[in-house]
Amino acid sequence: MEINVNECDGDNYDRDSDYCYEGDIGDENGITVYNVPDNREIIIKYSAKINSGVSPEECSDPNSDFNRLGYCGEIYDNTSSFVDSTDNGSRSTEVYIPCPYIVIRSGGDVFLENPFDYGVDTLVCA
Repeated sequence: MEINVNECDGDNYDRDSDYCYEGDIGDENGITVYNVPDNREIIIKYSAKINSGVSPEECSDPNSDFNRLGYCGEIYDNTSSFVDSTDNGSRSTEVYIPCPYIVIRSGGDVFLENPFDYGVDTLVCA
């Protein structure tokens, strides 16, 4: 069952008694969720804007950091930490922003409506 969690505002939702949260997921201290029922899993869905450095210059340069890490593009760590009455820990994953490329497998002629002015040689990404 999915339940929306409201922001603790002191008027309609009080952190001393209601299931609510305080904070901002973009801040260093993140958010705190109050009054979570025992053994309840919390799934937080959010979106973020990343100011990526993926560009024609970076992706086309074989000596760029984007092309020397075994992955052609940028990698961002996305980590969350938790503390509750019985446990604490963290979970993490990586967000990838790839350099653009085209893969053609026995495709014959390829017509591109707009010019594909840059990309990466995928052989350097292996």
